[in-house]
Amino acid sequence: MSDVDWWVWLAIAAAIVVVALLLLMASRKTANRKAIKRREDEERRRLEATEIRDRAQVASVEAQRSEADAATARVDAEEARLAAERLEQQADARDQQAAQQRDALDEQLAEADRIDPDLHDDGGPRRAEPADGVAAREPIHGDTRPSDPDAETASGSHVRRNDTV
Repeated sequence: MSDVDWWVWLAIAAAIVVVALLLLMASRKTANRKAIKRREDEERRRLEATEIRDRAQVASVEAQRSEADAATARVDAEEARLAAERLEQQADARDQQAAQQRDALDEQLAEADRIDPDLHDDGGPRRAEPADGVAAREPIHGDTRPSDPDAETASGSHVRRNDTV
């Protein structure tokens, strides 16, 4: 080694130091790039998470509105059900009243038929009977009873109008 001058050794050492410094700078630059990329990824994920939270908040508000609408619809349905029950009760009461009125009318008509001397007599009917044996009955003004004495009444009860048949 005595053949090589000291400055060659110095140049070799300087080259080694420069290469080491270049390697160190390259590794730092790579580390910085990785750090920057990591920070950018973290920022991107933060923004994505914020967007997801915002969408979830909007969806939550919409869900609350839907729940409120459903509750309102339930209340409306309950009110309608109660109103329908009230109307059904009124209809039932009116049906009962109408049935009582029909029954009273049927009783009045039966009483009128019982005491009417033209309908029947112990000696037989006073009116002429048609060939089929049923007494003809002309309706009296305002009388809504059927002309067939064996017809059913409006309430569905059967009242026989002529006992002699």
